[in-house]
Amino acid sequence: MYNYPTFSWSKVSFHNKNLLISVNLLPLSEKKTRWYVTICHNYYKTELGKLFMKTLATTILNQDFHQLKTQYPENELKKAVLFRHIFKDEEPILELRRLFQEYKYPTIADCVEIYNDYKENQQK
Repeated sequence: MYNYPTFSWSKVSFHNKNLLISVNLLPLSEKKTRWYVTICHNYYKTELGKLFMKTLATTILNQDFHQLKTQYPENELKKAVLFRHIFKDEEPILELRRLFQEYKYPTIADCVEIYNDYKENQQK
């Protein structure tokens, strides 16, 4: 199931070297979300090194995917634990929840309209 936030990132640092993995999430339906993944790093520059970093990033993303796939289904107990007990500094999460309560999944027609508007504005 799609849940906010729509953007997530991870940073792994070791000896002034960084690996950043960012994921933009696009809801396609109630139980289907497309992931757009960006990987940036300053570790290895050779072709073999780049392949190693891609494999490492894939491993990290597979762990995330497994967690999302095996998360507990929505129910009243889960809602009570997540949204009725407010921890320190959780106000932004609660605000996002409020904003997304009336969220409408985009249809293909919505996407076509946005794309056509974009293309029309590019030509001006």
